Amino acid sequence: MRKIMMKFCDERKKEFCMKTTIWKDGEQKKVSKEAIFPESLPVLKKMQESRPVLEEIYPEAELCKSSMENDVLWFEFVEGLGMEEELLGYAADEDREGFLASLNRFVSVMESTPENHMEFQMTEEFWNVFGSGEPFRGMDALKRCDYDMIPGNIIVRDGKMVLIDFEWLMEFPVPVELLKYHAFRELYHHCGELEAFFPLEELLACMGITMDRELLEDAYENFLHYVSGDSMDGNFSAMKASCLKPFYDFRGYCQFGGGNHPTHYVVMEKAWYEVNEANRKLSQQVEDLRRQVELEQKNHMIHARQIEDAVQEQARQSEVWREAYETVVNSRTWQTAGKLKRLVGKKQVGK
Repeated sequence: MRKIMMKFCDERKKEFCMKTTIWKDGEQKKVSKEAIFPESLPVLKKMQESRPVLEEIYPEAELCKSSMENDVLWFEFVEGLGMEEELLGYAADEDREGFLASLNRFVSVMESTPENHMEFQMTEEFWNVFGSGEPFRGMDALKRCDYDMIPGNIIVRDGKMVLIDFEWLMEFPVPVELLKYHAFRELYHHCGELEAFFPLEELLACMGITMDRELLEDAYENFLHYVSGDSMDGNFSAMKASCLKPFYDFRGYCQFGGGNHPTHYVVMEKAWYEVNEANRKLSQQVEDLRRQVELEQKNHMIHARQIEDAVQEQARQSEVWREAYETVVNSRTWQTAGKLKRLVGKKQVGK
C-alpha cells in the first residue's frame, strides 16, 4: 500500500489534531485517520462510537463504512460525485433551479427526523462551544446533530448522500438555523465562485434563515475558537508558525540604520523592553477581564435558570394543592359532612 495524499488538521487544539491519509493498494483505495497527539485519540474513538447515533438521527443519509484498528480509524474510499462539485456544476450551467433543488434536498436530510426536534433551550455544553444561546431561545433545534454535516463532507453515490466525515457529534440542542448557516457558510468558503452565481445573502433568505447574520456569525466563530484555541500551548499550528518565524537581531537594525552608536542603542533597547513589558501586562489584564466577564455571564445564566426552575416548581406545587383541594371538596365524604353540619345546625336552632 502506498500513500497518495496526506492532510494534517493541525490548526487546532491538541485534542482535535488529526492526520488523514489516502492509501492505494493496486486498484483499491482506503482512507485512514490518526490522532497526531495522545490527547487527540479520545476524539478519534468517539467518531467510531457515534455511528449508531448518527444512523438513527440521519436515516435518509448513509455513513461511509469505518472500523477502528490499533488506534487508527479506517474508512472506505467512497467513489462518486462530491456535493460541492455537483453544486459548482449547476453554477457553471447557470442552473439556479437545480442548485436550489440540490440544497433543499441536503437540508431535508440535515434536518433529521421529527422526533429529533425540540424548542431550543440553553445548556452549558452549548455555552462552552458556541457562546450565549439567548438569541436562539425558543427557536427550532435538533436534540442531537452532526455539526459538520456540510456539502464538503458529502459524496453523492447512486443518488444517495454518503457522509464521509462525522467528527462533530453534538449531543445537546443546536438551533436548526445555526446548522444551516454553518453548512452554507462553509460551502461558500470552499467555493468562493458561487457568490457571483448565487449570492450567499440571497441563499440564506431562500433557505428560511431569518436570524440576524451577525449573531449567527458570532456563534460560528465561537465554534472555530473552541476548536483552535487562543494560545500556543493549545494550538499546534501556532507552535509551528512560531518556529518558522525568522529571527532578527535588534542590535543589527540599530547598527545598520545609523551606524554603531552604543549610547543610542542602549536607550532604544531599554525603551523597547519597557514597551514590551507594558504590553505584556496590559494583554494579561485584558485577558483576565475577558475571563471574568465570561464567568459572570455564565453565572448569570445559571442563576437565571435556577430562578426559572424555582418559579416552575412553585407553579407545579400550586397546581398540586389546587387539585388536592378540588378532590376533597368534590368527594362524597366532604359532601356528606356538609349535609350533616347543616342538619345539626337546624336541630340546634329548634331547641
